[in-house]
Amino acid sequence: MSSTYVQNGFSEEGLKLYVLMRNNGVQPDWITFTTSIRACADLALIKLGMQVVTHATKFGLSSNVSVANSIVTMYSRCGLIKEAKSVFDSIDAKDLISWNSMLAAFAQNGLVTWGL
Repeated sequence: MSSTYVQNGFSEEGLKLYVLMRNNGVQPDWITFTTSIRACADLALIKLGMQVVTHATKFGLSSNVSVANSIVTMYSRCGLIKEAKSVFDSIDAKDLISWNSMLAAFAQNGLVTWGL
């Protein structure tokens, strides 16, 4: 349900569901973390996003490629390009989304030549 909200532009509602799940002791999966981090990126909520990343790390899911790709996007949208690059570098099995996320990060932050 959370992913439906975020994918349709209702990031705040998606984050409310994440908080509700967390408050009720529901263990999130990689989809929940990917979606919640994406919502934080959409809303430029870096502090909340970093809390979600910490929570994902606690559950051993921050190394999941989809979660890591969302973290790269969140950091880059919040202007934290070095952090985005660090997460990108830590992804063992980079996929097409990983590479595109990093290229977009460079472009969005005026660092087009870094992506070449």
